[in-house]
Amino acid sequence: MLNVPLSLEFIYLLPGDVSRGYNDWDFKKLQSKLQAIKQRGRQAIVRINFGASCEALAGGDDHNPEPLSLPAWLQKHEEWVEYERVYENNRKVLYPGWDCNSCYPWFCNELLRAVGGELDGDKRVAYLQGFVGHWAEGHVYNGKTQGFEDDVRSGKIFPSKSQYQALLENASKAFDTLRWSVGISLGHELYSPSNFRSLGNFGVFNDTWLDENSGTESWNESLTRALGEGRWELAPRGGEISWAGKSRENGLKLILEGTVLRKDHMTYMFGFDQDRYCYGHSPEDLARASEKFGYNFEVSWKCATSGTDLFLRNNGVAPIYYPTFVSVGGNLVVKDGRRVDLSALLPNQSLFIFCEYSLLNTELPVLVCDRCVDGQTIPYEIIKYPTSSRKRQGLSS
Repeated sequence: MLNVPLSLEFIYLLPGDVSRGYNDWDFKKLQSKLQAIKQRGRQAIVRINFGASCEALAGGDDHNPEPLSLPAWLQKHEEWVEYERVYENNRKVLYPGWDCNSCYPWFCNELLRAVGGELDGDKRVAYLQGFVGHWAEGHVYNGKTQGFEDDVRSGKIFPSKSQYQALLENASKAFDTLRWSVGISLGHELYSPSNFRSLGNFGVFNDTWLDENSGTESWNESLTRALGEGRWELAPRGGEISWAGKSRENGLKLILEGTVLRKDHMTYMFGFDQDRYCYGHSPEDLARASEKFGYNFEVSWKCATSGTDLFLRNNGVAPIYYPTFVSVGGNLVVKDGRRVDLSALLPNQSLFIFCEYSLLNTELPVLVCDRCVDGQTIPYEIIKYPTSSRKRQGLSS
């Protein structure tokens, strides 16, 4: 186990863990997990999995069985439909049916509403992911099985485009303040409903980050373009480092170099099994890599005649996606009658501002975010106050 600083932990939310019966929800198990994460001074990334249940048959690939707990009462419902498939890698998969006469699409939408009521304002949850496909990544692993694409397009093992659109619309309503994301495969024609871009500020997580094809546009680049290349300005991008090809050796190196992060504007990345795949990198390297994701605020100030001159800059690779304010001497900084919100600062953007409040003795400015749990703060680096002629009130790049 690597001893590196962490601010986020990943957990699944499975249907069978929270549903005890028709319109009967029990979130005690989830609440216990969230409370334990909070006590470690961290926040959770919660992934809702409506996908499938995988298990390896004899001689199959059992490296990463897929978690899916289905409510027993739902499987006994008279309108329950399921499909079993065996893929060429000898993995058996059980799919809850998305047929129009199945009870499962209705159940998933009801679960979204219930989870929204439970988690939308819960500070212990930083981000939410979901919802369909294998591991809720938005795609279905087919292993070149004959008839797979027909299964998807027919709405058997994957929601129809109209069902998927309705699911995303319900998620948009259920999660008003909590930032939620879908798998990057939403950008692929096989899976995506036609009007999903109208849904607003959903983010994207990528389960094959850094799995690139040199010399041509990669799978990731084409899907990013389809989803909207500027989406990262409004909602987070995150995911997992792919272990495909050479990226197992090069992933950490690319992160430490920083170029790929600046291009992809990643906010967070899962480190699953990274301690077994270091390839010569030390725990200190991993700690340095973790600091390169997301926002990175720099702050400086100087005393003025009747207040404080402030300089604030986002030197990271992505914005902070929750409203974040500046407090000086216990007072929130205001400009033009509004609180100064640092979530508006994109990478390399900065802000000069004068506030009428003063810092006393050893007081420091504080960055305040209502989404933080007790004991968490928004960190920043103190830098020298700029003296160039660019100094002015307002935003600069």
